[in-house]
Amino acid sequence: MAFAAVPASAQEGGDGASARINYTTYSDDQLSSAFDAQVALDQPDWCRVMVPLTRQMITRGSFSSRLDALEAYSNLMCSAGEKRWSDAYMWMIALERRSGKPSAFPMGVGVSHLAERYDAAEERLFAYIDADDRMTLTDGDSKVVWDLAQAYVKAKERERSLALFRALIRPERLAKFPAADRDIIGSELFQIEVETGDTTAAATNLAYLKSPYAFKSALGDRRYAKLWPQIEAKAGRNMVHVIDAQVDRSKADFEAAPDNMALMKDLANAYLIAGRFDDVVTLVGAHEPARDAYADMLTEDMGWALNVKVYALDALDRSAEAEMIFDDIAALDLDGRSRGWLVNFVINRALRFVDLGQGEKGLAAASLAKEVAAETGNEFARMLVRRATLCALQAEGRTDEMPPLVAEVIEHQAEAPAEAAAALLCANADDEAARIARAALEDPTRAGAMINALQSREFELFYNDSVTPGMFDRIRKRPDVAPLFDKHARDIPRDFAPPFTERRSALRAARDAAE
Repeated sequence: MAFAAVPASAQEGGDGASARINYTTYSDDQLSSAFDAQVALDQPDWCRVMVPLTRQMITRGSFSSRLDALEAYSNLMCSAGEKRWSDAYMWMIALERRSGKPSAFPMGVGVSHLAERYDAAEERLFAYIDADDRMTLTDGDSKVVWDLAQAYVKAKERERSLALFRALIRPERLAKFPAADRDIIGSELFQIEVETGDTTAAATNLAYLKSPYAFKSALGDRRYAKLWPQIEAKAGRNMVHVIDAQVDRSKADFEAAPDNMALMKDLANAYLIAGRFDDVVTLVGAHEPARDAYADMLTEDMGWALNVKVYALDALDRSAEAEMIFDDIAALDLDGRSRGWLVNFVINRALRFVDLGQGEKGLAAASLAKEVAAETGNEFARMLVRRATLCALQAEGRTDEMPPLVAEVIEHQAEAPAEAAAALLCANADDEAARIARAALEDPTRAGAMINALQSREFELFYNDSVTPGMFDRIRKRPDVAPLFDKHARDIPRDFAPPFTERRSALRAARDAAE
């Protein structure tokens, strides 16, 4: 039996208590047999079996006293699986008391923040980071920080976010993070300082602003207006200063550790944003596993590198090759218990089809993505699937099938407003999309993502160009949206359109001229 730690992010699963087996009529021998059968499993049935089984064994008093801790652990895992996070926190504390040991990292932080015990979550996080024998932190450790920060965003705890990143940027803590994550922490602090109105403090952290995504956000969001001259100078025309610097950093990092596929993925992504599509194909091609070895060799980092290669191939008009990559990934065993991250690529495959106007393929891909996202995806992922499905239905002229899905989008809009609004455009529900856009623009915690979504697609940094309706064209300039947009944002000046879209457009124009 594997006693896996509860993940820092909420697992997807059914809400509510599962039916428990009644063990009161079992003999001691039957209880022992049931117990032995469960502990032999990689994934015991915590709710239906282990919770009532350990309780009954303890009640009998004829079994090991160590069952006290296992009972607490079983209830912890059951509560977490059912997303009853307050109960999970209570049982985690009970487990620590009964075992005499603190919860392992990152379980203690994850359960605490999901139970909204934020002070406890930070106390556990900083105890881990500040340990005298901990000289460096891993990417996995950083993810715990991002999960906690995202929890604060969802809870609209902006002051907590500010305090968290101010605490993380202390030199003795910041030095322990991987170099790329140090930049992210500084960039996040910069953005939060701006968004909470302290541009003076933010200016001291401008040096940490290195990501093209962060620059895109800052160039369009009016909360950054006082710093636009510095930000624009730092970005350069077409954001080439920041994009070229990202390529140089990523290349140096990967050359220093050529077996690190996470760094290879980062370099591939940097090449993509820089419009260096041939370099993407060459780089990933030199390191990717053979197509018939995906089942055994594909990792999440390699999956993202291949995703980047797909978009580079599309830009180079090699879409048949691109399609085969995604098709091979979609043909893998998509069991979320072992590789839940595959949901990202199954969804991006569906979105790619609809972006290219291939509605029939898009519908089939979205159907598969819906199945996978139901098991391993979060609400954001499921919203992307709804968008892919609606846009594919529109492309196929099957508009009579849209109303139930439109209702789903509206029902779940709060988790992903920008994606919900974009999905509604494919159903010609522009009024509802505009309503969502207005509400997000007026919400400081959601405005940034909506401002990005309302920019022209020439500022895209990742996805394919799309034939689907765009937020800039359909929503941005509506009379009921434009005044609010202009109050909170601006259209990013055309001079900052990145090489990614500039070169992609140039390649397409050259092909069109040659036909």
